[in-house]
Amino acid sequence: MARFSTLFILIIVVYSTSTTATSAKNGDGEGLLSCLLSSGLINVTSISSSTSEFYNSHTTWVGDSCAKRRAQLRGALLHVRRALRPHRFAQAQQNNSGRVCHTVGSGGHIAGGGLSFLSRKYGLAADNVLDALLINASGKVMNKNTIGEDVFWAVRSGGDGSWGVLSVLKTGADNVTEAVHRWQYVGPQMEEDIFMRVQTFTIKVNNSTTISASFHGIYVGRQPELLTKIGKIFPELGMVAADCKQKKWIETIGNFDTTNVSQLTNRYFTVKIFFKIKSDFGKTPLPKPALRGLWSTMKEEVNAKVLFSPLGGIMNRIPSTALPFPQRKGTLFEIQYKVSWTNRSEDDHYIEWMRKLYKYMERDVSHSPRAAYVNYLDLDLGNAINRSASVEEARAWGERYFHHNYDRLVKAKTQVDRKN
Repeated sequence: MARFSTLFILIIVVYSTSTTATSAKNGDGEGLLSCLLSSGLINVTSISSSTSEFYNSHTTWVGDSCAKRRAQLRGALLHVRRALRPHRFAQAQQNNSGRVCHTVGSGGHIAGGGLSFLSRKYGLAADNVLDALLINASGKVMNKNTIGEDVFWAVRSGGDGSWGVLSVLKTGADNVTEAVHRWQYVGPQMEEDIFMRVQTFTIKVNNSTTISASFHGIYVGRQPELLTKIGKIFPELGMVAADCKQKKWIETIGNFDTTNVSQLTNRYFTVKIFFKIKSDFGKTPLPKPALRGLWSTMKEEVNAKVLFSPLGGIMNRIPSTALPFPQRKGTLFEIQYKVSWTNRSEDDHYIEWMRKLYKYMERDVSHSPRAAYVNYLDLDLGNAINRSASVEEARAWGERYFHHNYDRLVKAKTQVDRKN
């Protein structure tokens, strides 16, 4: 029986409806407020816009919700757009920070760093946080100036749930193998206006399981420019105009799922599933034999997915100590492994399979330590028994997430909650 795989391409071209732009950081006229960043107790739909005398630009405070009304970043994006409509919400919107996992509460997203489709151009969501309100273990409300430098550094990508209540933040066939292998060399090196990630997944074809790859992303600019650029740096992809959809930024949210703009405030899934996610970071491209072995393992589970998201761009120019998130220069891409199921009685089967996949990848990803993304919290790496662990015990997993920034995080944690 013939074996084959498929490649899918979808690139979203984001354009501005106005030449007027506002920037949370430097007013450079290019684009985006850090208003997509939030966490804590306040309803996410409570959004205000004001002019900052410090940043010479319009900035926005976005609150998060309580547990009974779990905020979704994609809903926040819609409300932010409405709040800033008079200022002509600008080209590309610097932190489309909820785009990858749209139902994640914005607080947890930013607290872990906040990788997004535009991180190569604007950095992490956390890189753009200008201020924060923190309620500490004693119930005291503090802001950037009163929590101190170390704690303000820590709450931006140091992990969720450790610092207090962060109330608001300012804001496998060869064709697949060849394409993914080539992407590893060009994806992280593309100019920062281009974000192109790869999703690989299993599909059934004539009772046979095969691997498909989908290339999709966002370009901040116009379609003809993108076609020219991709044609030069990644001609193997064979991208044509039909693969590109030019849209306003807010309209891009529905192109990687079934959502349309009118549904962005819907905060609940209608279908419940179970899933397990693990993560890695790639410092060097995976060789072709490693990719073929990955496909073979994935074929064992029809609901398996592996996503490769590029770093590079501005991420290479931000020091690894700037925030707790350490994966900056020298890290090519982040890898997400995911498998999902609907019957809880199958938990053990799928979790063990995921551990097998993760073990297989060990030799070809980052090491000393093997890095992980804290927003994909993985209890397999270690956890505090009875919610208690010493600094050295927690180092076993803390350095996996934060590497050389772990000790400074311990220092910050001691400042806000010495007894825990």
